[in-house]
Amino acid sequence: MTNIYIKCIFVLLLSCLLISCASSHDKPDPYWLKLANEYSANGVSLYERQRYKASSVEFMRAYNAYQRFDYVKGTSQSLLNLAKVEIAQRNYVQANTYLHKLDLLILDNNFTNLSVHVDIMRSSIAINENNLKLALEIIGKYIPVNGNNQLQLDNELYMALLTNRLRLAFMKKQDIDNWINTYSNHAGEDSLYQARLYRFKGQQAGFLSDVKNINLFFSNALEVYRSEANPGAVLLTHKEWAEALKANNKLADAAIHLETVYTVAKLAQNEYESTNALNLLLEIYMQLDDTDNAARINHLLMN
Repeated sequence: MTNIYIKCIFVLLLSCLLISCASSHDKPDPYWLKLANEYSANGVSLYERQRYKASSVEFMRAYNAYQRFDYVKGTSQSLLNLAKVEIAQRNYVQANTYLHKLDLLILDNNFTNLSVHVDIMRSSIAINENNLKLALEIIGKYIPVNGNNQLQLDNELYMALLTNRLRLAFMKKQDIDNWINTYSNHAGEDSLYQARLYRFKGQQAGFLSDVKNINLFFSNALEVYRSEANPGAVLLTHKEWAEALKANNKLADAAIHLETVYTVAKLAQNEYESTNALNLLLEIYMQLDDTDNAARINHLLMN
């Protein structure tokens, strides 16, 4: 499982408004503010298309432009966005560098709301690095055992934390049913939360060797993401679908989904996911003694 998560596993809005942040200049220069906002908007657009390196350039331009007039709200949002880009590329050292800069802003300006965003990202990093104890410690500050929103957090922040708590349950293989029920109770009618719930149920079906429901739930999730034109979530759905099928020895079916992961990731210039998909495909085709496809994948890996 991965966290990139944007309303998704791991998922905040890159363009979220940090209402609690304030500028030290009441009236920033309109030209620089407009330019910085354009850089930020470009970064969000590129991020949504998984153009992570290009989005990082735009977010850094926004960061520098906001700093030009010490616009704290903009610099904070830019640091948050830069950290998300690095997490998406598994560059956790650089992500933590940006989060540390955010820590200093929080300390200097008492940005309480911003600290929740930082903790969500740190919990995502901890999960991705398999540091489950740290992830549980971070999430536990906000979500108790009963799953209630005890601190009355904004719903998007709470759902992002709940998503990571459920990811953690899957990794620990503990209380999965309980956390799926909690997520379901709070998902409401939001289509993207419902789609994420389908993915969780698909993964649960994988644990139960229920191939029929693996295909049903992931198919339902995919239908939502396609209708929303969300390529990043489409990629993750195919990836998790393939993982569940592979774990149940449905190798040929898993390969079909991994081929799609590779195609989507390659078109998006998402190097991490495209290379990862090729390595998994090579493993599967070798197990299937499919020498032609294994040779094709080898060639792609070498070029």
